[in-house]
Formats: sequence, C-alpha cells, structure tokens
Amino acid sequence: MSKDMKNVILATAIASTVILSGCGNAKNEAAISAIKSQMYDPESLQVNEIKEVSVCQQFLPEGTDYKLVKMNINGKNRLGGFTGKKTVYYNPRKDRIEPFDTWMINNVNSEFMGFMDEETTSSLYEMNKKLCKSLTGV
Repeated sequence: MSKDMKNVILATAIASTVILSGCGNAKNEAAISAIKSQMYDPESLQVNEIKEVSVCQQFLPEGTDYKLVKMNINGKNRLGGFTGKKTVYYNPRKDRIEPFDTWMINNVNSEFMGFMDEETTSSLYEMNKKLCKSLTGV
C-alpha cells in the first residue's frame, strides 16, 4: 500500500471519528478518550457508531433517566491486526467504560423471558437489578 493511500485512509478515519463524535459533544469526546486510554494503539481507534442510550428504566424512579454512551468500535492489537468490531458502553457519571453488556439489563422484561420458568426469570431479574444499582447508584 502506498504512503499516499495510507494517508488517505488515516485522514478518513480521523474525519469519521470527529463526525461521529458529535462535533464537540463533551460526553462523546470523554467516551472516546476513555476507550483510547485502554487501547494498545489508541491512534487505530475506529468509531463506527456513537450514541446515548437509556438504561435501567425498569429499576429507576419514575421520571429518572440514566444514559450511557454506546460505541461500536474497532482497533489494533499488539500484533498490528484489527480485533474486530465490538460494542462498549461509557458511563459519563462515573467516567469509565462499563465492564458488562447492558443489552441484558435493557431486555430483562422482553419477550424471551416468557420462555423461562418463574425461578429463572426471578433470578435474572434480581441479577439485573443489582447490576443497575451498581451502575446508577440508585
């Protein structure tokens, strides 16, 4: 690959990151900074999507909203290869990348729960309630 081609790819990646980061949205910039601080090669970060998502609604007091920044990312590992797209969640109130997938928290009452027995459903609900408490502090 020519040097010019590498520069074009790098410029495109940087422009995409700036555009997707909301052109100055402080939460998005903090999320990108937090994930870069954990990467082996922070300059290789590719952000394919970044948006705020509400979580734990079923466990919060009515009218309360708790949002995380959801990012679909990719980056290089120590061998120089891309690791593959991954979804991560940034918690702006705690200034950290959350160590768990919030999909389960948001879908605790979804249709698939109807296929589980009552004891399993109850256990999953309680586990998600504890995760939400650790996440939101509520």
